[in-house]
Amino acid sequence: MLTNDQKFMLAEFVADYNGGDAEDYIDEIDATRDDFSHYENADGWNEWAGRTVDEEYEVPAIYYESVQAVKGQTRSALWVMDFGDVRGIYQF
Repeated sequence: MLTNDQKFMLAEFVADYNGGDAEDYIDEIDATRDDFSHYENADGWNEWAGRTVDEEYEVPAIYYESVQAVKGQTRSALWVMDFGDVRGIYQF
């Protein structure tokens, strides 16, 4: 479970790349316990493009312009932040 501060930080990260305000994204943020290296390395994904490692935040953060986990699925943008014991995720 993410704290409100963690959700807001991730929402600001999404807004930096996608435009708008953090409040536009905060309700759609999810949490996972998947290891951050899974997202750093795009482990097992069918396809990805446009990876940016963002170092402006106090925690590791990655943005993917387009990811497709499994062939045939829709491609989407993905933002991930590593908060230590949990990762915050936003997918659009």
